[in-house]
Amino acid sequence: MFKRGWMVVWARVLALVLVAGGLAALNPSMAVASTGAAGTFVPLPPSRVLDTRTGNGASGPVNGYTTLSVQVAGRGGVPSSGVSAVVLNVTETAATAGGYLTVFPDGTSEPSASNLNYPAGDTRANLVVVKVGADGMVAFSSHNSGSVQLIADVSGYYLAGTPSAPGALVSFSPSRVLDTRTGNGASGPVNGYTTLSVQVAGRGGVPSSGVSAVVLNVTETAATAGGYLT
Repeated sequence: MFKRGWMVVWARVLALVLVAGGLAALNPSMAVASTGAAGTFVPLPPSRVLDTRTGNGASGPVNGYTTLSVQVAGRGGVPSSGVSAVVLNVTETAATAGGYLTVFPDGTSEPSASNLNYPAGDTRANLVVVKVGADGMVAFSSHNSGSVQLIADVSGYYLAGTPSAPGALVSFSPSRVLDTRTGNGASGPVNGYTTLSVQVAGRGGVPSSGVSAVVLNVTETAATAGGYLT
């Protein structure tokens, strides 16, 4: 049987655990990143961290050719530290002119890449895996001649550190490895019913070996007929 002293100690330990868990539940910004190998994905129930229509994360509409920095660390279930990248579903709506959106780590140079392309007056969304800046923020750069409303829902994050376990994600700033309009990776236009092979290993920050898969944002433009891409 436990002695009275041991029972008091165990009761105090249990009380501390319950209090810590309760505080984390009440204040998600106090959450600690899950333990695990660097680059491991931690899924979350979707949570809105940006809606410029309601002033959630930032107020809109967002003018063209401006960059919006949004705090993601410590919000929506994302821990305040220990995070390398987040998975966001990014939506644009009420655009007064067609354009595109680039999502990248805050505090870094904007890459020559796009994550979401849209026409005026439409609502479109795309899933984005983006590295988090050192300040815990993600930058949204709007490229159009008018304005647009932006929405972002977080659904998971990757643990920070130097990935070493097989299958772990190594996150870095976006880099363009294919643009058939400029001859980057291949020259176009690409004819229908043809297959294009593009080198990705050793380019854009991807190592030349030791890689099983890559995360790509694939965009088509100037199609002369409807179709699909595999």
